[in-house]
Amino acid sequence: MGTTSRKAAGPPKAEDGDREVALAAPLRLAREVDRLKRELELARAEVRRLETLANEDPLCAVLNRRGFDRALRQAAAHVARYGTPAALIAFDLDGFKRVNDTHGHREGDHVLKAVAAALTQNVRASDLVARTGGDEFAVLLWHADEANARRKAEQLVSLLPIGASFGVVSLGALGADEAVAAADRLMYEDKHRRKQAAAHAPRR
Repeated sequence: MGTTSRKAAGPPKAEDGDREVALAAPLRLAREVDRLKRELELARAEVRRLETLANEDPLCAVLNRRGFDRALRQAAAHVARYGTPAALIAFDLDGFKRVNDTHGHREGDHVLKAVAAALTQNVRASDLVARTGGDEFAVLLWHADEANARRKAEQLVSLLPIGASFGVVSLGALGADEAVAAADRLMYEDKHRRKQAAAHAPRR
């Protein structure tokens, strides 16, 4: 019988290796692009988290002064451009220092959180609530003139776990800084007036 001769397989051709390299390069590039996208999303999420921390009061979970001032400037610009009515309410809690001194800071923190919750739960989702100082809060009401905002402020005060003075201004002709100054002035006038009334009230 005759034997069939087979040719020995030769070494891989150079073009085969080049083809494998050419096919692998896009895959490596795609994997690298995916990795960079994931890292970018993580970085963006971290930026959002840090921005939230920078603009939010950690105790009350509402805006802090920095975050509220920024939002108020944007609101004032919107009101000036489009004429949308909006009003600012500034609140100052009555006797809060006495709460801390008498019952301790833990009870004081509980009062602050209760105030923030009462304000947040009784305004619209589009409105803004902030803790602007130790015992000071602010609310920005959209689509409310000064008269409606005053009525709302009175309602909110009645729902708080502690007494409060307030000042109300319309954003209409005022910029953000002017509105804050005017609301604070009215708030302290209200506090002084209420103290005077309490001092002259007949004792039982």
